[in-house]
Amino acid sequence: MMLYQIIYNRFPFDARNELEIYKSAIENIFEFPTSDSFAEEFIGIVKKLLEKDVEKRYKSALAIIKDLGFALDVSMTKEFVPAKVILVVMK
Repeated sequence: MMLYQIIYNRFPFDARNELEIYKSAIENIFEFPTSDSFAEEFIGIVKKLLEKDVEKRYKSALAIIKDLGFALDVSMTKEFVPAKVILVVMK
């Protein structure tokens, strides 16, 4: 939602409190007008981040980094450990 606010200088819907924000995020459809300041590729990333269908969202932060156009190599990802692995080790 913060990226949406940065792009459009407003939140995607009007809400007076935290509960209304969550309710609106679940029930309402996000609108993505064209932007003169941000590339469509970046807006596409924000759309995918806010996708209601879990299967269509990013599966990892590495996928977001890739879509942002950063070249990924082993030196960047070798220390990356998924949260589920950390939780198992901590138990």
